[in-house]
Amino acid sequence: MRLTGVHGYGEILGHLNADGSYKKSAFEIFFENILNGKDIDVWGNQEIKRDHIYIKDVLSAIERSIKSPSAKGIYNIASGMGYSQLEEARVLVKIFGDENKTHVNLSPEKSGLVRGYIYSIDKAKKELGWEPKFTDLVDLYSDYKKEWISKKYHNYHVISDSDKPLTL
Repeated sequence: MRLTGVHGYGEILGHLNADGSYKKSAFEIFFENILNGKDIDVWGNQEIKRDHIYIKDVLSAIERSIKSPSAKGIYNIASGMGYSQLEEARVLVKIFGDENKTHVNLSPEKSGLVRGYIYSIDKAKKELGWEPKFTDLVDLYSDYKKEWISKKYHNYHVISDSDKPLTL
């Protein structure tokens, strides 16, 4: 299975170094700004869109592939949809924040994403009978919020206290 960017509570969103230091992703920065009631600055060209998949959809795809007697080859497991960072930031504010406190500011002159991607999931649909359920960002982040609030899943990576994300 070829996975695109997987979202789901408990994940490490940025880059974890061997010494425990951590570099936050744009998603993590957006999320922390929302939790702190700060504005979000979205950089770059917003015509660039990326495909993300929710962990629950990944698990359903794995289950389908295990149960399929004819599954073979490579399957793209993704949402088949693309969203810009601006679209994601606006939905994150809607779900996790207060639209009167946290504003999303666009800075197209600053360097942002340089490439996008949207995976074709036709083979997985046809051969596995699988389709993702969380292709709408509001649905995805609403469920993510439920998991985040429950604190059922834990992140067991060692991260230095000074770098630890607020979202853990």
